[in-house]
Amino acid sequence: MWHRSGPDLGNLHQLLDKVLGPKRKQQKWAHVSASELAKEAKKQAGAAASVDGWSGDEVVSFSIEMWEAIAAMFRDCERLGLAPEDLANARQAHIPKEGKDVRETDGALHAAAMRPITVLSALWRVWGRARLRNCDTAEWLESWLQPEICGGRRDVDALSSVIQLLEAACDNKFIATFDYSLAFGFTSPKLAAEIFEWLGVPIGTASLILSVWESQRRVLQYAGEANTNPEEVKTSLPQGDPWSLIAMAVVLLLPLLDLRRGPETTDIMLYVGDRAWASTNASDCMNFGRKWKDWSSRLGLKENEAKEKYYHQNYALALEEFAKVGAPPKTISGAPALLGVELAPETGRPFTDKEKKKLDQAALVARKARSLPLPASRRLRIAAAKAVPKAAYGWLCEAPTEQMFAKVEDAIARAGPNPAMGDRDCSADTLLLHISWPGSKFSWLRGEEPNAPKPFPVFGATLAGFIRCALSCRKSVA
Repeated sequence: MWHRSGPDLGNLHQLLDKVLGPKRKQQKWAHVSASELAKEAKKQAGAAASVDGWSGDEVVSFSIEMWEAIAAMFRDCERLGLAPEDLANARQAHIPKEGKDVRETDGALHAAAMRPITVLSALWRVWGRARLRNCDTAEWLESWLQPEICGGRRDVDALSSVIQLLEAACDNKFIATFDYSLAFGFTSPKLAAEIFEWLGVPIGTASLILSVWESQRRVLQYAGEANTNPEEVKTSLPQGDPWSLIAMAVVLLLPLLDLRRGPETTDIMLYVGDRAWASTNASDCMNFGRKWKDWSSRLGLKENEAKEKYYHQNYALALEEFAKVGAPPKTISGAPALLGVELAPETGRPFTDKEKKKLDQAALVARKARSLPLPASRRLRIAAAKAVPKAAYGWLCEAPTEQMFAKVEDAIARAGPNPAMGDRDCSADTLLLHISWPGSKFSWLRGEEPNAPKPFPVFGATLAGFIRCALSCRKSVA
């Protein structure tokens, strides 16, 4: 993958002019200040170190004088369009994907069953995030980001787009979901940088980013071991770089704008490599997918055929209509997953292992909170704040039963008064007002408590929207 030739960029400017319009005037962005860097550095607490050894916890403690020197360095980097060689050094960690089988003989895991995460220098990550949040950069982002693009945007919730597609399914539309294999690995840094410049990014900034991406030296790590000769990577985006998500968005902007002009679809959602759309009939849905595949081939991206799914809430109708337009039977699904949400609006279906595991993970988080050396009320707040969102994510079409959620409620409750921690006796029922779930006796998260602190009422309101959507689906199925 790292030694491929990449997409043909011979007629790129003609293509960009056709899809994006005339090349924009180069913008002038304000330099990233020391205070902006220091602000972003505070969010790096707990972040991993790269091969340079600087961890997130260490950069948090940098003085403002240090950030002034670093800001001056990056000003020169943007002016020259080059970065110090050390900023291109990275380590690549490999995280096993859930649900992948290990080899029985020795417990080995196939390389394709691991998710590669590139950890660049903490200084580069701080600058990248600060640059993206700079007012000039943020204004530039909003000038081209489309409503269909969820990733890389502030105040845009991906679940809102999922709900939009779910509502389309409730309106008897046909849904398709596509995903890429190794989306960051197959996206060309040079192509992304060319589009950056076409959209008006200062040449120095675009060249600086490209200089790091085309000079990557990755130390591969797994199970505590590392290769002694770093891999030189020039043709892949580093997953973990804050600008890589923006690069994915600008590359997919081309097919999005081109295909949106066609008659085949009404609702589209993009999140990194995940794409989904809704059409009024199966033929339009399939044709739109074929055009996506043509664009993917032109951009050098690889479709993950195993995740290509077609869906209608009437499964029998889906099998009949999609078969007429050439969809392989294995791609016609009664419950495709989109961003971790099971799109299955029928009632009475069995809960999936993935859904059950969310509750198990939430209960584990709550149990860990019980051992924190904090007062009982704070332990309980932390347990609720961490466990409830983890348990809640993805429950759009079907809420867990009270029995299923009981283990999460119990784990959160136990994070409260604990004699082993030296807690004084207090009312568990009073503390448990911090917990809520549809059908439970607790009301705090639903916003019914007059002095409920943030952010939980926001979550409660969102959850209420999910429930309304689920009820709508149930009515449509009935």
